[in-house]
Amino acid sequence: MNATYQTIKIEADLTTGELLEVARTYTVTPLTIPADKYEQPATAQKPVQTPLSLEHTQDALRLKVATNDAHIKAQELSGCDVAALPVRRVTRPKKITINHIAKHVMLADAQEESSNGSPHQNWVEDYVMGACYTVAGANKGKLNVNPAHVFTAVKMDVISTESVRAAFRNSKGEPLGKTQVSLIAQCARFALKGMQMHLDRNPTLYQALQTEVDFITAYYEQGQAIAA
Repeated sequence: MNATYQTIKIEADLTTGELLEVARTYTVTPLTIPADKYEQPATAQKPVQTPLSLEHTQDALRLKVATNDAHIKAQELSGCDVAALPVRRVTRPKKITINHIAKHVMLADAQEESSNGSPHQNWVEDYVMGACYTVAGANKGKLNVNPAHVFTAVKMDVISTESVRAAFRNSKGEPLGKTQVSLIAQCARFALKGMQMHLDRNPTLYQALQTEVDFITAYYEQGQAIAA
């Protein structure tokens, strides 16, 4: 069914300037959908439940009984009946450092007298003391590690907690504590890194030390061959 609407609007005549009342009529035709194109919503059908067979019913009852029995046994289990699982502790592998410049450090640390009788600057000492202050630190103006121990450690072929513990004793002749042994090994490794960098930056110095190392090694090997 069509619907008719009428609107009344006041407009001004541009020629005379007179206000005029204008009426307009509108006809609206509603949208209709053909009956053949209208789809009825499908009604949801409930699924037909098949009755359980006797065998399925018996299986369900057995499963329910087994579940209840397991729940009762879990409640009756006391704390003393629970065996504690062993705790597996993971230990870090021991750190072992092979010192490839041990002989070079021994030769470089040898005291040399200059023409005026004063010793030359010992760069080995510089790296050892720097490692002691950097790694171990100081407390009330006193280093937390003995520099003499680090001097000896940087000349060892193998640096590890076992080798350091076996090589040093305190002032009372007793083995060093675990903390001291660890600090000495850490300082020695840190100092050796600096020494290796120093030799890499000074190839002439490294070559001179390497020549002496080769000579000493050949001399001792020849002596051992003669003794054999």
